Amino acid sequence: YSASWRYDNAADFTDVVVGGSVGPLSNIAEIRLSVNAADSVGFDPADYVNVDYLRYSTTSAETLPTPEEYYAFWLGDYPGLGASTNLFDNNDGDPYINLWEYAFNGNPTVGEPIAFAPAVHDVVEIDGTNYIDYVYTRWKQPGDRGLSYYVQLNTDLVSGTWTNDTSKYEVIAGGTVDVDFWAVTNRINISNDDQLFIRAGVSIDLTP
Repeated sequence: YSASWRYDNAADFTDVVVGGSVGPLSNIAEIRLSVNAADSVGFDPADYVNVDYLRYSTTSAETLPTPEEYYAFWLGDYPGLGASTNLFDNNDGDPYINLWEYAFNGNPTVGEPIAFAPAVHDVVEIDGTNYIDYVYTRWKQPGDRGLSYYVQLNTDLVSGTWTNDTSKYEVIAGGTVDVDFWAVTNRINISNDDQLFIRAGVSIDLTP
């Protein structure tokens, strides 16, 4: 395969050279990826390539937004919040504070369930042991946003304690939900419990 690019005012494409420069990105009109198999023509004119991720790198140091800036960007999508911008504010009066709306892809201005709310997905038996598959949705690259996700378990809602007991569950799968969010499947061992309550937990560190 090979890649090439052309400027706005150019008719011809230039091959991309590893370590080379393609000039100012604002002037680039098109980037093309072509594929050939064993020096033969691999594509017809109607064929195309899907690219999941396209990464541009520069010779200068990359500066990512801080967790505080990421949160501020998210707040900017919801001007209806007014002054209710703190992590523990709940402008719409639903069960989810801003932290939960932010972490699990909710809308903090509309009192409705989160679209991808954490939930039990399946109950399975493997080699005589019973498990629950519990799925929650998280941001991709959550560490960049200062977010940490985990599962909390409790056997008694009256006198029990919510704990993140990693000896009782493991992450077994993940998958893309959309361009920003990732679904995480946690397999929880329930064989030794008469009852078990499960919830997703999230914490955030907004330290720059």
